[in-house]
Amino acid sequence: MIENKTSAQNHTIKIFGILFVLLCSIFYAITRLTPSTFAPLNNYTAATLGFLLQLLGMHPIVEGELLSTGGFSVKIIDECSALFVFILFSSFVLAYPTSFKNKAIGLIFGIPSLFVVNTLRLTAVFFAGL
Repeated sequence: MIENKTSAQNHTIKIFGILFVLLCSIFYAITRLTPSTFAPLNNYTAATLGFLLQLLGMHPIVEGELLSTGGFSVKIIDECSALFVFILFSSFVLAYPTSFKNKAIGLIFGIPSLFVVNTLRLTAVFFAGL
């Protein structure tokens, strides 16, 4: 009985691992094959960062994915946006063996949370750069 349970758990873990790697690969390939599709995310990240810096009393200039203030400029690239973290997180949630409802809840709350945390991270990096 215990052996069957262990075998079932091992099978579940293998399926999860395979699905996770497969989904990561598919999502990553999509971002590399259609980079212009995700360019607005960089612009949105720069605009959000600019807005947050304004709330903190700065006067940033945002032009597309370029943000500058006080003689310091940054260009938001894919690695600065949360795109790759979204890929990892989404792949994990979608591969995890749970109901579609739980997966949807995880994605609905998780992706915006990752964006917020990433924006706060970029704010700290921006201040460190100044």
